[in-house]
Amino acid sequence: VRASEDGEIKESDASKTKNSEAEYSEPDFPSLEQGIVVLHVMAPRGYVFYGQDLAQIFYDYSFSYDERGLFQAISLKNEVLFEVVNGVEPGTFELDNINTLQTPGITVFMDVCALDDPKNEFKQMLTLLYEMSDRLGASLLNEQRRRFTQSDVSRCLARIRQI
Repeated sequence: VRASEDGEIKESDASKTKNSEAEYSEPDFPSLEQGIVVLHVMAPRGYVFYGQDLAQIFYDYSFSYDERGLFQAISLKNEVLFEVVNGVEPGTFELDNINTLQTPGITVFMDVCALDDPKNEFKQMLTLLYEMSDRLGASLLNEQRRRFTQSDVSRCLARIRQI
C-alpha cells in the first residue's frame, strides 16, 4: 500500500481514482446464507492499492483473468475457487490500464456450493488472503466490512458444513 502521489488521498478521494471518474461501490453479492462467502481486502484509510502491485500478486498466485475483467483463483482440478473484483465500480480490472489503477480495496467471493471440498478450499482461500493482506499492508474484512475475526471463520465453517 502506498499513499497517492500527492500523499493526501482521503477515502472519499480514493473513490475517484480508477480512471478518475469511478465511484466507490459496495458490491451487492449474495450472503453466506446463500452459499457465498464475501470478504474484502482493504487498504488503510487514506491509502490505495496500485494496479501494478495487485497484478504482481495475482501473477504470483497464478490467478487467471476472465472475459468479464475479473481475476480468479483456479484449483488444480481447473475449478474456480474464488473470484476477485475491484472495489471501485464497475468492479472490473482493465489489463490495458492496470498500471494506472488505484483502488481502496478488492472484494473476494467464493461460491461454496460450486466446490468439491468447500471446507478445505475455504481454508486455502483464507491462507492466501491473509498472505495477500500482509503483502499489501491491508486489512481483511468480513461482508459488513468489519475486521475478519476468528468468530467469522467459525461462522463461515459452520455454514459451509450445513451446505
